[in-house]
Amino acid sequence: RDKAPLTVENFLSYVEDGFYDGTIFHRVIPNFMIQGGGLTPDMVEKPVGDPVVNESKNRLHNVRGTLAMARTSDPDSATAQFFINQRTNLRLDWQPGAPGYTVFGEVVDGMTTVDYISTSPVQAIGPHGNVPIEPIIITNSHVRWVLRNEGILSRDSVIQFQLLVPELDASGDPVRAFLPISAGIYSLIRRATLSVGGKRINHLENLAQWKAMTHSYDTPSY
Repeated sequence: RDKAPLTVENFLSYVEDGFYDGTIFHRVIPNFMIQGGGLTPDMVEKPVGDPVVNESKNRLHNVRGTLAMARTSDPDSATAQFFINQRTNLRLDWQPGAPGYTVFGEVVDGMTTVDYISTSPVQAIGPHGNVPIEPIIITNSHVRWVLRNEGILSRDSVIQFQLLVPELDASGDPVRAFLPISAGIYSLIRRATLSVGGKRINHLENLAQWKAMTHSYDTPSY
C-alpha cells in the first residue's frame, strides 16, 4: 500500500507548480537537519494551500537522508515546508499517543550537498533562528518524466533540486555554485488517465515504493 499518499500528492503538487523555485533552506542545524521550502531569500513566507493530514504512523523512520514534512505543534499542520535529516532522528518518529513527522522520501544522490549545507554559518533573523548568513536557494525543482513502452507516460520517482550554494574557490574567495540533490519519493504505482492531443492514454505515476530503512535536539517546525 502507499506509505504516505496524501503527503506525496501534496509535495508533488508544490513541485509541479514551481512553488519551491526561489525558496531557501532557512533553518540549518548541523548534526540534525536542514529545513526549507517555504520562505524567500528576504525571509517572506510564501502563501500555501491547505494542510495535509499527518501520516507519520506509516512507520517510515526519520533516518539519515530521509525527507519529512515540517509542521507546527499541530500534527496536521504540514503544508509546503520539508526537511532533510542530516542524521538519524528516531525521536521524530510516530509513537503511541505522540504523532511524529511524516517521512515520504529519501535522498538518492547529493547527501554530500546536504552535509555541506549543514556547515553553513547561521544567524537569527526575527523569530527565525539558525538562518544561513548566505542564502541557500532552491533555483529549480522538478519531477522527472519519461516516455515508456506502448505510449505510457511515466512520472519518475525522483525529484531533482538545483541549489545555489556559497562556497570558496581555489584562491579562497567566496563564490556561489550550483549543487544538486535528488530525492526518491515513497509511494506505490498508481494509474490514472491523461489527455494528450485530444486522445486519452494510460498515465502511470511511477512512484516506486522505496524500501524503508529500519535502522535525536529539536523539532522541525515553522
